[in-house]
Formats: sequence, structure tokens, C-alpha cells
Amino acid sequence: MNKTLIVLGAGIWGVLILLRFVLSSVEANTFQFLNILEIVAFVITIVGIVKRD
Repeated sequence: MNKTLIVLGAGIWGVLILLRFVLSSVEANTFQFLNILEIVAFVITIVGIVKRD
């Protein structure tokens, strides 16, 4: 389960990095939404790393 959290968080991060390049001219609301998703991905990844056995 913890490896799944790490992979899930890293996958979300990867998609967000690609979206930032593709959607370089986005409006402010979309950019804030991407920032929130990035924070969530970071938390998921850190929880997966900390709870590793």
C-alpha cells in the first residue's frame, strides 16, 4: 500500500509538470487548482515514504 502511495503521488506530480508546460497560458483559477493538486500529490508521496516498513 505504501509503495502504491509513492507511485500515485509521483504519477500525479508527473502529470502536473506536463500540464504546466502544456497549459502555460492559463487563467488564475486553473493555476491555483494545479497548485492545490501539487500540494496533495506532495502529501501523498510523503505519507507513503514515512509509512514504509
